[in-house]
Amino acid sequence: MKRFVTLARRPHVLAALLVLVALTACSRPAPTVGFETLSYWWRTTPSVKLAGYSTLTLEFTFKSTAPSAADFTGDAGGSDPADELQLWSVPTGEAPDVTFLEFPAGSYPPGSNLSWKVVVDLKALSQTETGIAVRPSPAVFGTMGPDMLELVSAKGTLHR
Repeated sequence: MKRFVTLARRPHVLAALLVLVALTACSRPAPTVGFETLSYWWRTTPSVKLAGYSTLTLEFTFKSTAPSAADFTGDAGGSDPADELQLWSVPTGEAPDVTFLEFPAGSYPPGSNLSWKVVVDLKALSQTETGIAVRPSPAVFGTMGPDMLELVSAKGTLHR
């Protein structure tokens, strides 16, 4: 108690300690993000309060186990690759802005790999959001879940 009283009499020391604590909290490294397979889509793991970050870069690859080829138009002929990947926040289902850096384009027969690299803008999401969910949706199949795709790899990087 005596030390606290001494600090209280020296506000500049107390302020410096508070700044140090705040900087230490901000400098903690972001967790490594992966995907977990759910019934009908994939979700980032671990659950992280996204409000403390500005963007999330996701790189993921699936292997097609579909009964026939999956066709993706990508950006051909003015198409938007966003039309072929459903992406939303968890738990409330908000639709964040997404920049597509890599995406599938063409026909992918069973056994072939499909890869994406996207940057998700987290700044406009609600304070409650703790993850991102994804599900490919080529025109021929509607949506493709774990019944037609096998997760090969997934890596996410959170940026402050």
